[in-house]
Parts: sequence; structure tokens; C-alpha cells
Amino acid sequence: MNPDIVIPLAGIALPAFLVPTILTFRQAAKKREHLHLERMRALEMGQPVPGESSWPQAFVCAMVGAGVPLGSFLFTWLASVTTMPRLSGEVWFAPTVVSLGALAFASQLAGTLFRPSRATASTAHLNGKPAMDPDAYDVVGSRG
Repeated sequence: MNPDIVIPLAGIALPAFLVPTILTFRQAAKKREHLHLERMRALEMGQPVPGESSWPQAFVCAMVGAGVPLGSFLFTWLASVTTMPRLSGEVWFAPTVVSLGALAFASQLAGTLFRPSRATASTAHLNGKPAMDPDAYDVVGSRG
């Protein structure tokens, strides 16, 4: 290539590459900023965060409430089958207690994780509606 033509072509091609790249990065930064503001506003208002799923919490509750009792009874059954002298029926008392404890804990955990948010007067400023006295701005009534 002729060196006299390379420099002007590079001068033309460089802005054609840089301008779209810079605009793309600026747009991505704006989008991230808007997503961050949306998440922070949802957290302030006690609402679920947009884009987050509640499946992980539900999975943990299900595994504690169903997995622990199944596992405890399975391992107790395996222990009773593999022992040569047969175990008495009292051995089933332990998995029953463990299962009842796991069910109580799982229901309490689910109640805590999935409790609906309640708006109160103390959190009124968080949703953009300040608590104020309605008589403070009653101008007509104060004139008589």
C-alpha cells in the first residue's frame, strides 16, 4: 500500500470505529445505573427486587421440610435392615423427632422468607408519600 494513502484512511476509519464504541459503552453504563436505582428503590420500599426469583428460597424450604424427614427415615430404615439382630421399634423415635423439628423449622423459615411487606406509617416516607397532618394546610378553615 502507498504510505501516502494509509494515514488519511486511518484518520477516517478511527472515528468510524471509536464513536460507536464509546456510545455503546455510555449506553451500557446508563442502563446499569438505571437498574441500580430501580433495585435500590425497590429495597427502600420493601418490594421484591426486580429480576430476582424466589425459587432458591422455596427450594431451601422444600429441602429442609421434605429432604430432612426423608433422609432421616431412609437412614434409620437402612440401619434397621443391615443389622443382624433386629432393632426394636423404639429406634423410629429419633427420626420422628428430627422430622417434626425439620417441619417446624421449614414452616417458620418459609413464613419469614415469604412474608408480605406491610406498609406502615413509619415507612410512608419510603414510598414517596410523606405522612403529614391534613389540617396543617387547611387555609380556608383558618380564615373563618
